[in-house]
Amino acid sequence: MRDYMKTFESMFDEKWFLEHTLNIYRHEKKQTYPEIEKAARYIYNLLCEEGFDAEYLEFPADGKTCYQDKCMAIGWDVNKMSLELITKVPGIENPVIADYEREPLHAVKHSVATPPEGLDVRIVTESQMKFGVDVKGCLVLLDQRTQPRCDAIRMLLDLGAIGWVSDYSENPNMNPDGVYWANAATESGVWHIKEGDRDFISFQISEKNGTALRQACSNGVVKAHIFSDAKRYESKFPAVSAYLPGKDKREIWILAHTCEPLVNDNSNGVVASIGILKALRELSEKGEIDLKYSVRVVFASELYGMSAVCEYYGGDLSERTIGAINMDGFTCTSDRTVQRMLTSKEASDIPGSAANIILDITDAKFKKNHPEIKILKRDHGMGDDTFFGDSSIGMPTVWIFYAPHGYHHNSSQNDKSLIDLSMSGANFAFSAEWVRAMATLTEDEVKEILPGAVEKANEVLKAEAEKEIRPGSDAKARMEFIRNREVCKIKNLALWGNTDEINKAAERVIMPQVIKEAPEKLEATPWYDYCENFVFSRAMRGFPHDMPNIPKERKLMGFGGMLYNKFAEVFSKMDGVKTLRAAIDEAEWDRGFLFTEAEIKTWLHRCIMFSEYGYLNMKAKNPLTKEGLVEALRSLGVKEGDTLVVHSGISGMGYLEGGADAMLGAISEVIGENGTFMAPSFTNPYLMFDGSVNSGYAFRPYDTRKDGNLRDKTVRTGLLPKAMIKRDDAYRSGHATHEWVAMGKDAEYIVSGHGLLDAPTGETSPLGKALEKNASVVFLGCHPGSNTFLHYVETMAGVSYTEPAVVQYVDKEGRRCNALIDRHLFGCRNFYGGINTAYYDEAKKRGLHIYEVPFGLATLYRMELRELYDITTQMIKEDEFALLCKKPDCPFCKKMIK
Repeated sequence: MRDYMKTFESMFDEKWFLEHTLNIYRHEKKQTYPEIEKAARYIYNLLCEEGFDAEYLEFPADGKTCYQDKCMAIGWDVNKMSLELITKVPGIENPVIADYEREPLHAVKHSVATPPEGLDVRIVTESQMKFGVDVKGCLVLLDQRTQPRCDAIRMLLDLGAIGWVSDYSENPNMNPDGVYWANAATESGVWHIKEGDRDFISFQISEKNGTALRQACSNGVVKAHIFSDAKRYESKFPAVSAYLPGKDKREIWILAHTCEPLVNDNSNGVVASIGILKALRELSEKGEIDLKYSVRVVFASELYGMSAVCEYYGGDLSERTIGAINMDGFTCTSDRTVQRMLTSKEASDIPGSAANIILDITDAKFKKNHPEIKILKRDHGMGDDTFFGDSSIGMPTVWIFYAPHGYHHNSSQNDKSLIDLSMSGANFAFSAEWVRAMATLTEDEVKEILPGAVEKANEVLKAEAEKEIRPGSDAKARMEFIRNREVCKIKNLALWGNTDEINKAAERVIMPQVIKEAPEKLEATPWYDYCENFVFSRAMRGFPHDMPNIPKERKLMGFGGMLYNKFAEVFSKMDGVKTLRAAIDEAEWDRGFLFTEAEIKTWLHRCIMFSEYGYLNMKAKNPLTKEGLVEALRSLGVKEGDTLVVHSGISGMGYLEGGADAMLGAISEVIGENGTFMAPSFTNPYLMFDGSVNSGYAFRPYDTRKDGNLRDKTVRTGLLPKAMIKRDDAYRSGHATHEWVAMGKDAEYIVSGHGLLDAPTGETSPLGKALEKNASVVFLGCHPGSNTFLHYVETMAGVSYTEPAVVQYVDKEGRRCNALIDRHLFGCRNFYGGINTAYYDEAKKRGLHIYEVPFGLATLYRMELRELYDITTQMIKEDEFALLCKKPDCPFCKKMIK
């Protein structure tokens, strides 16, 4: 097989490459939509000047139009944006520490405008915010290791800040004068600002200035003057494409993205892609290669614009294309120590090219030509650069050459001294040779490839036959799956060669004689087994990502949604035929990892949620129903007129049709109109808890106003209480940390009298009135480790290990107030582990009746409060520390017992 790599390297025009890379970068570094359009027009004109029939496309940039669940960002423009310190800060000579005109990355994209005269604001550190300093109208200086993304942004905006200042860097101390590019700086955890997202004004500054500023803020009040003329507005997303025709209309795509402000992210990838197209055309015109397949370059914003282009060309690309290469992060640095080759493994359920066989051959050639460059090859899986490989799109995509040079998403990347043109030429040649091979393989070259492809397939099978696999799974079925995958790769060479010869070669892929059997199922895998009851199919193309169909409080997704999660592999295999367990098997066999039970449970319920909002179609066998829960509650001993304390974990049961509303309805039906039930709607307004300052992002002041914008954001105890608080017939106790919500005949009485700052589980707690009503506590989908009533018993018994906590609340006039709440019960307990723990063992010996009924994957429990109270009170009288674990290595219990 001829090695064209040296040919391509000689065709690399360094001057042309550098000139056009920098010209595109000069537009895109400004981040504004007028400049993004200028960059796209430049690319379009360059293609036309080079003689290609280019296509200029436009898509809405309105913050609401979606392609494959990627909601297009709203437009943005700015001319001037600055942050000038009013307070003199030691170590900062120039008080203008952020200036868009000096360095565009100082401005966080999608910031909004100040008044024409600007604003004088206080800068408050993230630590001060978490300690309860009122940040309303302030800028929050994030901690140096806090990436400006959803959790931090949501918190500071909820608390009234107008924006943030960040000196975050992915490689701290390496580039103290560099400025980080704040991509995906959104409160929703997605990449771009959408319609309805809140306003902010925010800045990125250098690490050196951030360190000095943080110190100054800790020593006293720091003020600054900020100005911005930025605006959000409806605009257009541009995209550009061009096409080099081959004999066959099916295409290989070369992908590079626009709209990002760094040289190798990705203006150099765009120019290298055009260079490859030029080189292929030149070799074709000289008769040195015969283009069997067509080649298309596609330039659009990463992920979002690419999804739009994908839909423009039909969405399902499996018939139109045979593979793609992504040129994101095209390496141009002088660091030759390590290059990472990231490849999207060609999924066995995607018919298409033998993209990875070709990549292996190209890799071997590159190593021969450039032995000084070390390459680490790994399977990248799904991601923003390889998402076209999803089965709903069907274009296997490889992504190569991302250099870990230390400067990632940082202005330091744009230093011309970092651009090594010889390295750029080497990587250009690698990419060009892969595209050339995909577009021009001859039958003779296929014959040359086949023996090596068969040999490698057999090596893969031999290695896989010796691997550890999931206990209880079908070892033979796994090996048959892997063999079919390897055979599929070889048979896909029929795109270029003689089908009969290729099929004969594929028959030489032999199943190993000895296959390591799966170990016996020593541990239960209830959630893995339960997935046999579900069959999902894709209801829309692409992965759930921005998820505009799903209410914010239900998303429960981090940055990137599903895209970077290994469960994306399972999602891609959902075909409406195989069960979810079978899809999990195939994903594990294909990728070589195992899902934990916790992961499977989490993602099963997310898939159920996706089906509720139109992302998946679901067929569920034997679902749990409200009627079934009614029967289970009655079997548990719950009857008409009862008062119940309800702890719940709906997901722990399995799939309950109707979710929280079904559980609410079942409880109401069983206890009837004379019954009452209450559930914890606990909040997280702690400034100091268990002697430690709050360090997470869950803190919100308890909002005492019925219509307060923080009131319901603080509830953290599950879906049932969240459903209850939305009901007009529900009553809430109004306690700052341990609020209860109740419904039914005595609901108002049950929750009344619990003062805002009373002891959480003291004399006035609704738990006391529940005891007065001879209530039962039930655990529906969760285990009895979450038995808050036992804390009430501890408080009433006067145990010595209660401690105060500092909290913050918003009063009726909207003022932020700090307060001390006495008698909190922190630390460890010997009942937190559930039913088979020291406390419950002892309580049962003393006569505690625990009623149990199986329901789905859970066991439902009921206990009577009077029995719990009497037995536990006696235990504490005999031993004050009866509910502590007493393990010698438990620091809390050891400390308290001393």
